Amino acid sequence: MNELIKIEIVTPLELLKSKETKMSVLPGSEGELGIMSRHTPLMTLLNRGIIKLFDENKVQEMKSNFVKHLDNEFDAAKSFKPDKADWLDGFWANMKSSRGSKRKILTSISKKDFMKIGSKISSYPEELKIHKTLKRIISNRKSAVEAGESIDWATAESLAFGSLLNEGYPVRLVGQDSIRGTFSQRHSAIVDQETEERYILSLIHI
Repeated sequence: MNELIKIEIVTPLELLKSKETKMSVLPGSEGELGIMSRHTPLMTLLNRGIIKLFDENKVQEMKSNFVKHLDNEFDAAKSFKPDKADWLDGFWANMKSSRGSKRKILTSISKKDFMKIGSKISSYPEELKIHKTLKRIISNRKSAVEAGESIDWATAESLAFGSLLNEGYPVRLVGQDSIRGTFSQRHSAIVDQETEERYILSLIHI
């Protein structure tokens, strides 16, 4: 879709610039302001600075480079090894917790329950046509659970929710990020790419 936007730069006295472009980055009063096609009509003050205008080829190049960067970072995260200094052995080494029996709560679960919950959060009907990227994410989630290592934050969260439900504790999430995969996270619901039917990964029947 090769839609263009019209940028006009004016002073109280005259029109300085009028140009159609695919994307522009302006030195706004509160920082750089990026505008693309279908942006809501906007009138704003500009600071002194450089106005950048981009054509279709440059925009596609920027998108491609950004997606490549995200893919590289995602792959690098799989082999990430945290430094002990960043965790309890480092910054929090001298921290002292409150004493008393209420602080000593067993939060672990059995391996059997771990595998059962892990299977629930990484399974969906075979006939469901899901996005190829999401299919890869869920496949990686399943592999991590089966191996018992390289479990990311989102998978750990789902396992925690599942363990609470498994013990009879209700879990309620509120907000638009409760089910969707913002930033490659939760994915508690899957949308069929052909029918747009929503399938919720069931933790209720654990």
